[in-house]
Amino acid sequence: MNYRWVAAFLYEYTFATGTVPQAQTMAAQVGYTLKSLHTTLQAGATNLFDAPNLQVYGAPSIGRIGYVGLLFDIK
Repeated sequence: MNYRWVAAFLYEYTFATGTVPQAQTMAAQVGYTLKSLHTTLQAGATNLFDAPNLQVYGAPSIGRIGYVGLLFDIK
């Protein structure tokens, strides 16, 4: 589990100037190791509660993102 909080700040750029509001997000990741295959299956999600997350003034907000993956241990 990972919790991230960003304070509000003033964003100034040539095409836009404005305040980016504070944001709070929580992420989680789990993994399961298959020792016989030297592989780890991973799954996770960021912004678990789908809170509005604006990182650049004038850009769209970022929603929840889920992912799965395989990690191979090559020796």
